[in-house]
Amino acid sequence: MRAKKALSTFHFAGLAFFIASGVYLWFSFDPANLQRSQFIKVLAADSVFISVATAGLCAIALFALLLRRKARPIEHPLTSSNIYRYFYYLSPFIGAAAGAVVVIGINGTDGLLVIATGSVLITSAVWLIIDPTVTILELFGPNSIRLRRVRARISKARKQRNKHRKLQLIEEARLQSASIQADWQQALEPYANELAALVTDTNRSEAHRRARAIDIALHASKMGGRRCMQQLYHMARKACREKTQDDWIAHNISVWWDGVGGWRNERPVRTHR
Repeated sequence: MRAKKALSTFHFAGLAFFIASGVYLWFSFDPANLQRSQFIKVLAADSVFISVATAGLCAIALFALLLRRKARPIEHPLTSSNIYRYFYYLSPFIGAAAGAVVVIGINGTDGLLVIATGSVLITSAVWLIIDPTVTILELFGPNSIRLRRVRARISKARKQRNKHRKLQLIEEARLQSASIQADWQQALEPYANELAALVTDTNRSEAHRRARAIDIALHASKMGGRRCMQQLYHMARKACREKTQDDWIAHNISVWWDGVGGWRNERPVRTHR
């Protein structure tokens, strides 16, 4: 826990120092006095090339970082070790120390500028070149390849289990729905025949037949909602077809049921024939 906290502290401290060094270099650029720093000259002359190269290196570094995060630490024994992480996070200070050595060895130099330049150069080399290269090279190690294959097999087996479970749940839902519809089929048979008799019976008044049809619709709605009502409707149409050889007469049922239970708002279900 302490090592993790220390790594986090060094990470933020190194990042802050790197940003500060970069900001100092930026403000050290003086177009009227380019001879102040040969390094600034190079940056000014090849700014487009350096920008493209930096963007490419950043993309490679990001790709390597994603690879390392996706894999288990054991697949990257070097870059996942604490020693390497300390080196990675402290690289801005290592670069600054190298710049300080140069300042001590060479008289007449701008100390802060050289230290900031050393920090930016070393950090960029470590973060954008060395770390991605080492991370990618680790992928080709025998142990890393073996562990990656094991991880791929485990992931594939997990996906297959999830797929099998999903299909199993779908099949269970289908069977349960079929069972419910079969139960409705048996329970609604008398009501379907009664509805067919209502639409073909001309001896009773329209109001009486409508009231009874609404009572049946409410009963079906309590039994299974709109789907149950729709199944009953199609069963009644079938019964009308058997009685009169014409199921269009069952359209009266839909007129009588209009506004009852919102039964038209759902896709009709197929009845068992």
